[in-house]
Amino acid sequence: MDPEIYVRNGLRFVKPYYSTRQSHVKGRWLGRALPTVLENEFKMSFKKGVKQITCGDIKLMRSPPGSSSRVLSVEETLNEKITPADILISRSHKHEPPVPQWPSCGDLVENILGVPIVFKSSNLLVIDKPSGLPVHPTGQYFYNTLTKVLELGDFPSLRPAFRLDKPTSGLLVLARDTETAGTIQKKIKEHSVTKLYFARVKGKFQDIPLSHSSSIFTIELKRTFDGAFSIPRDATTEFSLWKYSPKLDESIILCKPITGRTHQIRIHLARLGFPIINDPFFNINCTRFPKRTQFIIDNEDWRLNENLKLNFNEFMIEQDSQLDMRLNSKKCPECDAELWHDPDMKEMKLYLHAWKYEGLTDFPIETKLPSWVEELAI
Repeated sequence: MDPEIYVRNGLRFVKPYYSTRQSHVKGRWLGRALPTVLENEFKMSFKKGVKQITCGDIKLMRSPPGSSSRVLSVEETLNEKITPADILISRSHKHEPPVPQWPSCGDLVENILGVPIVFKSSNLLVIDKPSGLPVHPTGQYFYNTLTKVLELGDFPSLRPAFRLDKPTSGLLVLARDTETAGTIQKKIKEHSVTKLYFARVKGKFQDIPLSHSSSIFTIELKRTFDGAFSIPRDATTEFSLWKYSPKLDESIILCKPITGRTHQIRIHLARLGFPIINDPFFNINCTRFPKRTQFIIDNEDWRLNENLKLNFNEFMIEQDSQLDMRLNSKKCPECDAELWHDPDMKEMKLYLHAWKYEGLTDFPIETKLPSWVEELAI
């Protein structure tokens, strides 16, 4: 069944829906009762976990080799220890966060539900991804993702050849088969594909092109302290000034990532003192999480930090305070979930655009310039 989509105040909403998913239990859960696992792994109170199991929203299905599968009773699910043969079944009322509704590109440009097609062939589809739209179903997002939008537009089974951050707009390459996806990924690993991005920053960037190298890592606060920090990885980006506006004292920078680390361009610009103007995380003047942002800017390798545990606790307090501010004091009448204020549109878009790819086909592929580049070029 297709989701019910509606637009309000420039945001694309998915009407809440029920979703059931199955997943194999993890090795670290073995030998523990499910309510304890829900409390420790999913940050669900013990009382709430028991309630979810009792009402049938969370179940265990046991599938021992050579025997038929069966769903455990409520009593068994509450008390028995998890085994390698178990599968977790969960049913939830999903409240997907909204995303910005992208503008229609008109009938003069070939498109999929308003998303412009830049290039297509028998094995490739290249689109101009809107800012603020996740590529894959992940976390809280499912129908409000690019791959699901493409499915609704009768383009199923497309495989993104690489990732593009949710707030980043621009070229996204999708393969129609696994062989093509593998070929593209191989080219990227061999540095046979050149990717060029535009970014808009405050101040005048230097006239001489600059190559910057510093390690990149991520911090995932959904994980425990031991697994929250990813291993730092070497990263290099080349930058050159494309246009400067003395009136606005802003620069458009052409960015060429030599490596492909998560948030690489955004972090490197922040470390150079030229964060993207509207970056809601890596610009210290915009972020809601200044302690975590400053930590990433100041530290190339978190393993050298002597106060890491203290920093982590500060990051958690900072995040929890922001989550509390986003709650609107209302609850869903159907599932009793706490509801959120609509997000600020300004925090969902980013002046970072994947503009041109060279080496992917026999000729360069590029998008038209985004409006925030054109307005500075006038």
